[in-house]
Amino acid sequence: MSWNSIMRKLMIAVTALTLGSMAAIGQHTTATVNGTVTDSSGSVVPGASVVLTNVDTRVAARAASNGSGYFAFVDVTPGRYAMTVTMRGSRK
Repeated sequence: MSWNSIMRKLMIAVTALTLGSMAAIGQHTTATVNGTVTDSSGSVVPGASVVLTNVDTRVAARAASNGSGYFAFVDVTPGRYAMTVTMRGSRK
């Protein structure tokens, strides 16, 4: 087997792997939902309870805002959602 033949096969394999990887990247079926909880004055609210509920399946995910008011839900499947944010001692 010649050097050119080996290189040609290697290039074909690398090209196939690259194209296959690019196709797989386009197949995301989940998303991330994130944000920052603030009060009516614009101040961040750490420790808030954030609930993301799929309105069709009623499956709920829970998170708490961090010291900067930030929260995140990862691997969220496509669908219709409702979000509620509450803080102990306050009204919804």
